[in-house]
Formats: sequence, structure tokens, C-alpha cells
Amino acid sequence: MRCTLMLLTTLGIYAAPATAQAASQDLQIAQTLVTELRELRQDLRNTAASIQRVQIVMYRLQAQATLVDKAAQRLIRLAQNAKEQRYRKHLPRPKSSELKRENATRKMHPSRKLLKI
Repeated sequence: MRCTLMLLTTLGIYAAPATAQAASQDLQIAQTLVTELRELRQDLRNTAASIQRVQIVMYRLQAQATLVDKAAQRLIRLAQNAKEQRYRKHLPRPKSSELKRENATRKMHPSRKLLKI
């Protein structure tokens, strides 16, 4: 019995500092984890702010692309109109007497058009 008591006392003396060391290490690990979590939260906030800025830039870019597309379509239409105008300008013009005859023919009744050739 005396041996057992001595053994328990010896174990208690050596185990107490080991338990204190383990608690100290656990506290350090917990503090490290808390610090890491705070840094991760801050990184998440920074990332969210960056994502917001990127979304704003993307929206503005999309709006600009729409404006550029409309301007390009307008440019194509104007180029086609200019091409048609140049083509019409080079066509031979009908004489004024032919124009008068065409206008008179258009105004006539359809049955009279057939008689007047």
C-alpha cells in the first residue's frame, strides 16, 4: 500500500507540469486559430469588395459594348445609304419629257395604259 501511495504521488508530481504544458499549448493553438480566422474574415471582406468593383466594371463595359454595337450598326446603315446614293448618282437620268410621260401614264386609268403605248 505504501508503494502504491508513493507511486501515485510520484505520478502526480510529474503529471501536473505536463498537464500545465498541454494547457499552455492548447491555448497557443487556440489563439493561433482565432488569429487565422480573423485574417480569413478580413480576406473574405477584401475579396467581396473586389468582386463588387469587378461587377461594376463589367456592367460599365457591357453598357459601352452596347453603345459601340449600336454605333457600328448605324455606321453600316449610313455606309449602305452612301453607297446607294453614289450608285444613283452614276445612273443615267431620264429626260424631262420621259418623266412627264411616265407621270402621266401613272395617273391614267389602267385600261387607257394599254391603248397608249
